[in-house]
Amino acid sequence: MTPSRRHLILNLIVLACFLASAAVALQTLEGTTSMAGLITLIAGAFGAGASLTAALQAYRAQRATEQRRPESAGRYHLLFYTTVENYVARRAPFRDAHLALAQAAHARGELVMAGAFAEPADGAVLVFRGDSPCVAEAFAENDPYVQNGLIAEWRVRPWTVVIGG
Repeated sequence: MTPSRRHLILNLIVLACFLASAAVALQTLEGTTSMAGLITLIAGAFGAGASLTAALQAYRAQRATEQRRPESAGRYHLLFYTTVENYVARRAPFRDAHLALAQAAHARGELVMAGAFAEPADGAVLVFRGDSPCVAEAFAENDPYVQNGLIAEWRVRPWTVVIGG
C-alpha cells in the first residue's frame, strides 16, 4: 500500500469517526443551539482535542445557563412609606443611617431604586427585587426613619412588571 493511499484511508477513518460522533452528539443536543454556535463549538472542540460529544454537551449546558432567568427576575415588591408632618425637617439626624441601609441593600441587589415623593413630600416608594416580601419588610423594620417615628405607616405590595425590569 502506498503512503498516499494509507493517508487517504486514515483521513476517511477520521472522517467516519467524526460523523459518527457528530450524529450521537446532535441527538443529545435536542436542537438547543444555533448553526453558528455549532460551527464555533466544533471548531473549538477539535482545536482543543476534545471529543465532539463532550464539547456539545458542555455547550448545551452553557446555553441553558445563559437562557435561564433567575427565579426572582421580574418579581418585585414595592415598599410604600407614608411620612409624618414635618418629615423633611425632622429627618436630618437619621438621614445618613437611612441612606447607608438603602445603599447596602442596593449593593446586595435587593433594592432596585428608591425615592421620596415631592410636592408634597408625604411619602416614598422603594422597589425591591425578589420572590418574597420579607426583604422589603425587614428593610422597613430596620430603617431608622421607621424606628424613630418619621414613617406614619408602611406597607409592602407585590408588583408585576410587564415592561422593563
